[in-house]
Amino acid sequence: MRGSSVIEHQGTVVSKDGNLLKVEIISVSACGSCSAAHLCSAAEKKSKVVDVISAAGEDISVGDVITFVGDESMGVKAVAIAYVLPLLLIVAGLLAAKAAGLSDAWCAVAAVAPLLPFYAGLYLLRGMVDNSFKFKTKNL
Repeated sequence: MRGSSVIEHQGTVVSKDGNLLKVEIISVSACGSCSAAHLCSAAEKKSKVVDVISAAGEDISVGDVITFVGDESMGVKAVAIAYVLPLLLIVAGLLAAKAAGLSDAWCAVAAVAPLLPFYAGLYLLRGMVDNSFKFKTKNL
């Protein structure tokens, strides 16, 4: 992965379509490994399915447990898209509305309004965004 840090996970292959694998991973909260976790409602496990691209010629079947990796930069990009950019748009809309002397109600509308084209654009570009978040099987 070109010298950068990598994210590494293990999961179970739930489906295979050519070299595209659907892999289920189990996310466990920090206290999930506690011996009293079964008694506590704070401990949680979540199942997630991610797309993983296998290298040509890899013999992987449904049900296999595999290790897959991705660039750590994918996490930074995901946080930027999900949290940082929307926050900046909200703050910019709010500051512009306040500078224009709008009432508080219109400031609230102006703060949220930039999110509509942002999420519409994100939806329209979802294929391109999805392609930038691909994991690959780890070379054994």
